[in-house]
Amino acid sequence: MKTGKKSGRWKYAVPVLILVLILALLGLLWNNVNNTSNSTDEIYLYGERHGEQWILNRELEIWGEYYKKGMRDLFVEYSYADAQFLNLWMQADEDELLEQQIKDWEGSAAGTEVKKNFLKQIKENYPKTVFHGTDVDHTWMSTGPRYLKYLRANGQQDTEEYKRAQENIVQGRQYYKLLETDKEAAERYREDRMVENFQRSYQELEEVHHTNIMGIYGRAHIVNTGYLNAEYYMAKQLKESYGEKLHTTDLMQEPQRTDTLEVNGKSYTASYFGEQDISMLSGYKTRKFWRLEDAYEDFKVQPTEQDILPSDNYPVRIEAGQVFAVEYLLSDGSTEWRYYRSDGTMQDGQLITMRIKME
Repeated sequence: MKTGKKSGRWKYAVPVLILVLILALLGLLWNNVNNTSNSTDEIYLYGERHGEQWILNRELEIWGEYYKKGMRDLFVEYSYADAQFLNLWMQADEDELLEQQIKDWEGSAAGTEVKKNFLKQIKENYPKTVFHGTDVDHTWMSTGPRYLKYLRANGQQDTEEYKRAQENIVQGRQYYKLLETDKEAAERYREDRMVENFQRSYQELEEVHHTNIMGIYGRAHIVNTGYLNAEYYMAKQLKESYGEKLHTTDLMQEPQRTDTLEVNGKSYTASYFGEQDISMLSGYKTRKFWRLEDAYEDFKVQPTEQDILPSDNYPVRIEAGQVFAVEYLLSDGSTEWRYYRSDGTMQDGQLITMRIKME
């Protein structure tokens, strides 16, 4: 009798247990679907002016913040081979590979001690960083072939890496061939290839796992600076594909510091944007730039001189309704302050500022 009652209870318990297990599995699957659909896969692109120490410092700071949150993938304005060699160097005990890269980049903003120190700080402080190079191969006669040789030496000539490096070399060769005859066509070709290379690398990451990524590129590829056609610069094209999950920041719009300047007896908050070497101009050494915040109404009716400073002279993007203070250091050691106003006037396709006659 006892055996019969026990069997009866188990007769109903087994189906119930199976049902519970099924529901649990369905719950796990549902949670997995939810986690996948809600996965964070944001793209943060930063525009720089190459080789500026203060910008590199800021980029290290930004990357450090993301790195602490688990980000590891850093997209850069390097070729595929450049980035692959950097990744090999990140795992090496010595700096031979980095030194070779700096040599290959010689003559460009990447081939400097400043940039080398930037990369070394990444290796020291953020050692799990993975570089993704998405530019055409500017060193298609040096780094590209050297990477192919490395892959052959390691029996990897039949790999996707080998094929991709070859394609990137062709991109670099074609870009410089076009540059000889048609600069506009060359730049359009380069931007299109940068978009394709970016999307290819990003898709590879998405296939493995959803992830946030950061990218560092020249600001002309990130915002409409006027240097590249506004219809095709890289970030604009990427925005069409990635929509709201793509975020762009122009680091040149961030002041290095904020000061207070007194002009005509009034104090203004002044955003400082750095110093330029203008020693190529006779009688001058350097000039420093400040933007006087909320100053336009005070200066908009003051007369101007026949002295203009086009927007491409500034280390920051200018807009109509702004006033700038510029301190010139002359060759004899003296200084001269000049003040410029942007009224929205265009000349040769770019905004210009007019020098204000000061009382």
